[in-house]
Amino acid sequence: MLEAAEDDPARQALEVLLELYAIAVDESGLDPEAIAEMRDEAPDAIPALVLSLYAWRWDQMAAGLANGGLGAGRYRPTEPIRVTKIGRNDPCPAARGRSTRSAAGRRGSVDAAT
Repeated sequence: MLEAAEDDPARQALEVLLELYAIAVDESGLDPEAIAEMRDEAPDAIPALVLSLYAWRWDQMAAGLANGGLGAGRYRPTEPIRVTKIGRNDPCPAARGRSTRSAAGRRGSVDAAT
C-alpha cells in the first residue's frame, strides 16, 4: 500500500502522508483493511517519505539558486553577526544596571538581587 512512484516520488510521498493524516483524524475514504495495512506500514515508511520530501525541497532550492529564479534571494549566506563582548563589570541588561559579575552569579529572581 505504501509504494513510491518512480516518476515523482515527492508527490507520491506527500499523497501517502496526507492519507495517513486523514486516517489519523478519521476522515479517510479507504476500506478498513487498507487502513489497517497503512497503519502497520506507516512507522517504517514515514522516515523515507519525509526524506523524499526533504530531498525534493533541496533540489528545488538548488534549482532556484542556479537559475536565479524562485528562492534565489532567500538562501544567500549572510555576514556573521558581530557581537561585542560584555565585560565583567559592565552593566547587565537583564539585571537593571547591575554589573554582569554580580547579576550572573545570583540564584533566584532578579528582583531579589536588587
